[in-house]
Amino acid sequence: MQESDIPSNDNNSNNEAPSISDNNQITVADEWSNENPALKSFPFEVNSGMRVNIPDADDPLFFISLLLTDDLIKEVVKCTNAYAERVINSSRPLRKRSVLNEWRDVSEEELKKFLGLVLHMGLVSLPSYREYWSKSRLYHNDLFPSVIPRERFQAIMRFLNFGEKSQHENDRLAKIRLLSNHLNETMKEIYAPP
Repeated sequence: MQESDIPSNDNNSNNEAPSISDNNQITVADEWSNENPALKSFPFEVNSGMRVNIPDADDPLFFISLLLTDDLIKEVVKCTNAYAERVINSSRPLRKRSVLNEWRDVSEEELKKFLGLVLHMGLVSLPSYREYWSKSRLYHNDLFPSVIPRERFQAIMRFLNFGEKSQHENDRLAKIRLLSNHLNETMKEIYAPP
């Protein structure tokens, strides 16, 4: 582009600033207007707030179960066990001391305990997850080893799975699409935003 292609301010009687269009041609910008544009109205036809009855008692399990439903837990258990079987079968023959030899299918109850510990880790922050099972005086915590042994926690963490990869190559959430869809649908069912 040459300087002669750019209009000078002298030729522009309205003192409008030049702008570049999509095809790299310089054009004069539209004039500013003091008119207020008409805004589209979106009527709210639903009462905002919780759509489920909340018990009077403070029961954390009630609120967790609103999002992590039994159906979701069953599906995650199914996906996790299927993924573990696929990985173990593709790794055969296994070494005698392989941790994969010790794998047993995770149950719904065990997955709930696992998720409870993961949520609790968000409240009690330690340098690494191994420290939650540490016997040192600095980090010792009776809760974690009493719920799940560390090796079992590691095994569940290793095989935790939320479903098969999507058939859409560009789906960046493919590995958690089951969880994402479930949470989106569940939030619509239990809460209406203001």
